[in-house]
Amino acid sequence: MNIMHHFRHMDSSDALKYEVNQRLEVLEPIIQSSTPIHVTFSVAQEIYTVHVGLHARNNSHVEVEESSDDMHKSIDMAFDSLNRVVKREKEKQTNHHIKMDPFAVTAHEASLVSNAVDELEAVDAEVILQAVHATGH
Repeated sequence: MNIMHHFRHMDSSDALKYEVNQRLEVLEPIIQSSTPIHVTFSVAQEIYTVHVGLHARNNSHVEVEESSDDMHKSIDMAFDSLNRVVKREKEKQTNHHIKMDPFAVTAHEASLVSNAVDELEAVDAEVILQAVHATGH
């Protein structure tokens, strides 16, 4: 994974780079991108900001920016937001056919109902057979 770290108004920190790399390794299966991921750390008047920008699976551009009074808290919030946004983009890409075709949804629901009816009939038949064997008739 190609990660570009940028530091604005602060010194470069290997600990911050390591933490971001660990967070991105967890998201790597969802992201699946060969384009560089830009992570910018900045400080302005005791407010720490983390900005993450990347191209997701379907070439949509995702940008997340979070600010707080602590850099590690900003990283946590930014990667929580990034996780939500990337998962939503993935869901849009994988489930877009079902939402566009109402017949497919109706057919799928009908098959579930018919399977449930078949299972109920099978259970009732077993109960009847047990009752017949129990009574001997």
